[in-house]
Amino acid sequence: MILLWALRSIPGTTSSEPVASLITTSTDPPESLSRPTAIWMIVILAVTVIAFTPALDSPFVSDDYFQIRHAQTLDLSTLVRD
Repeated sequence: MILLWALRSIPGTTSSEPVASLITTSTDPPESLSRPTAIWMIVILAVTVIAFTPALDSPFVSDDYFQIRHAQTLDLSTLVRD
C-alpha cells in the first residue's frame, strides 16, 4: 500500500499506469528525484527500520531455518520457476 502511494507521488506517474510502463529501457540518464520525493523515501525507510528493529532480538522459529537453507540454493532458474 505504501509502495503504491510512493509511486503515485513521483511526478509524471499516476496510479492508473501499469507498473510495466514505469520501467524504462532507454539509455538516457534518469531524472533526479525531487526534494519532496527524496524526503518521503527517507521517511519511509526510517519508519521501516524503526518498526523492525525489535525483531533483531527475536529468535528464529522453525520455518526460518528452511527458508534460510532454501535461499542459499537459489539461482536465477529456480527463482523464475518458483
